[in-house]
Amino acid sequence: MRKSKITLLANGTYVAENFPTFTADSAGNYKFAGQVSFAGKWRIQAGGFVDSGSGNTAFFGLLLEGAPESLANPTIKGDEIPDGLIFGFGDPDSGEAIVFSKR
Repeated sequence: MRKSKITLLANGTYVAENFPTFTADSAGNYKFAGQVSFAGKWRIQAGGFVDSGSGNTAFFGLLLEGAPESLANPTIKGDEIPDGLIFGFGDPDSGEAIVFSKR
């Protein structure tokens, strides 16, 4: 497998290289299906809220136009300063995800 990379540019475009793709069976188990590269425009969008037990906390993500549907809405990683992206799969509570950290 080749190294995956995503580059977000200040002009609102991005380039994603060698992203892993997965297929799910009827039981919701994911298997590696290959790698894809794609590019397009990106923007920040509200992702929703998480109940932390002491109130709801908003979270934000990106919309990656031109990305495969399963990779189009990563969550922004980091508590105070964004330091990466999380691409989740299946049930959000399952923890199945690909995490990219800022370099």
